[in-house]
Amino acid sequence: MKSLIKIFYAPEDAFKEVEEAKRELWIPFLILLVLSVIIALLYVNYIVYPRRMEFLQSGQMPPEAMERAQRFMSRPFLNITTFLQTLIGLPVVLLITALVYHLATGFLGGESKFEFTFLYVVYAKFINLLSAYIKFPVSLLVKKVRIHTDLALLFPFLKGKNFLYILLTQVDIFTLYSLYVTACGMAVLSKVKKKNALIFVYVLWFLISIVISIIGFKAGGRFTG
Repeated sequence: MKSLIKIFYAPEDAFKEVEEAKRELWIPFLILLVLSVIIALLYVNYIVYPRRMEFLQSGQMPPEAMERAQRFMSRPFLNITTFLQTLIGLPVVLLITALVYHLATGFLGGESKFEFTFLYVVYAKFINLLSAYIKFPVSLLVKKVRIHTDLALLFPFLKGKNFLYILLTQVDIFTLYSLYVTACGMAVLSKVKKKNALIFVYVLWFLISIVISIIGFKAGGRFTG
């Protein structure tokens, strides 16, 4: 638990402790999963559900489609789907992410066991989780679904459907630090040179951000909120 707390301010030291102690990865993973389910349900019940009609009306659906959609916006349905999506989706995302980094390890001159790769991916995800827990009360106070901690906050004059605006929403301070934690984990646990790890992690993120921004722009900004 000490190494988990240290991940927020001294990630390299945290990973060195993990490596020396050879801790099991299931404990931090289960903690992450439980806390993720809790915050997801909080968002659904206190942010999404109270504004469900606003979401439906923004879709400009015909009356018949609106009536059908309302059935899927009931509190029990939203809770069940959110619970299942988090319970299943989060592990899948973590596994895919870990697999990408694991495959890149050899190319970067490192050596790693998959469980170590999965472990630092899980640890890095706690930064994003912290972001969600910080943004939730703020979202309640200002009554907004999306709270910006990204560069888009500095350019309010840009429209949500603007490509640059969508790209700027990807440059989030929590995301950037999460990536730094990932690079530290790759350096300590996978024995990749820290410089190479940082370059790979941030270049990969930048390329993915470009793709997401293009998709979001083509879809009319719907992915950015």
